[in-house]
Amino acid sequence: MRFATNLDHKKFFHKNRYIEFTQIFSANEAKALKENADRILAKRLACKEEQIAKKPSKDIFSQGRDFWREDAACKKIALHQNLANIAASLVGAQTFRMGYDHYIRKGYDPIVLSPTSLQDISSVQKIYGGMLIRVSGTSEPSSEETAFPIPKSPGDAIFFHPEYLLSWQDLFQDLESSFYLVVYAHGEARYIPNEKDIQPNFLKKVGYMQGEFLRNDLSPLFPIKHV
Repeated sequence: MRFATNLDHKKFFHKNRYIEFTQIFSANEAKALKENADRILAKRLACKEEQIAKKPSKDIFSQGRDFWREDAACKKIALHQNLANIAASLVGAQTFRMGYDHYIRKGYDPIVLSPTSLQDISSVQKIYGGMLIRVSGTSEPSSEETAFPIPKSPGDAIFFHPEYLLSWQDLFQDLESSFYLVVYAHGEARYIPNEKDIQPNFLKKVGYMQGEFLRNDLSPLFPIKHV
């Protein structure tokens, strides 16, 4: 992936608090990411991959955190330097580190989650925003200005401001759609368990204590070069 931001990108982002990029990754890269993510998710749910969608949607959602620590394909995307450069350039960050990732796909039953911002539901404080990558399914462009923006095709991505209200309902729109969310944090972010986070103790499991600054060995810093 080779991509650079320009002044128009930054103006659009600061006005709308999100911006979409097409073909950030190839369709084959998106497919490989989905296959690996489904494998991890099935393992966590103790089921076969073809049975994932029949599990409760809340279980599917809650088990989707921190895949990058278990899988090389997810890690390659989560720690992708150029992807981080794009995000850091949009927010003007000088220190930028990996916060967490989240694999999002739908089950058969509905899940009710009110629109919330990443900042409001994260146990990592503070964060700089999230890159939402579509890894399967497609959606038609909406002509409504108020419609929640969703990446249209596999490999497309949208970077959201940390305070942009995400419509989780729209992300659970059909069984064929799945997404990979990479959340970036400030260089001096802390782990502060948040009761609104569906996985408030996920960083405790990898070695963090409450209130601790994120560490380079567990949450790598990116050597940022604005693009």
